[in-house]
Amino acid sequence: MKRFLALFLLSLLLVPGHSVGEGLRKPKKDLAGELRTMIAAQLGVDPSRVGPDLPLGRLGADELDIVEIIMAAEELIGAGIPDPLIEEVIGPFELEHLPEKFTLGKLLVMVERVSPRK
Repeated sequence: MKRFLALFLLSLLLVPGHSVGEGLRKPKKDLAGELRTMIAAQLGVDPSRVGPDLPLGRLGADELDIVEIIMAAEELIGAGIPDPLIEEVIGPFELEHLPEKFTLGKLLVMVERVSPRK
């Protein structure tokens, strides 16, 4: 059993761009791409249309889509995004105006602040 554990830990060290603490997750540099792909899938658009500063409302997102995107991002990184952080990054908002203010860039800022994937 000890030998198996030692080989497993060694295999984690040999995966390029990863550390034992990160397990088998992708390197941080791919996080923006992962979020872009996830948003595009949620909204049913081509990932190339999801720009860092384009409000997701312009891609057809409504309030529920934004909530689902935040939840999917939390699942992706394995950590919650607290409501005060959302308001800090986006600014004060009413839920119905969230799609007009929410962008990939702002989501990336929030995710990088709470992500254990450093």
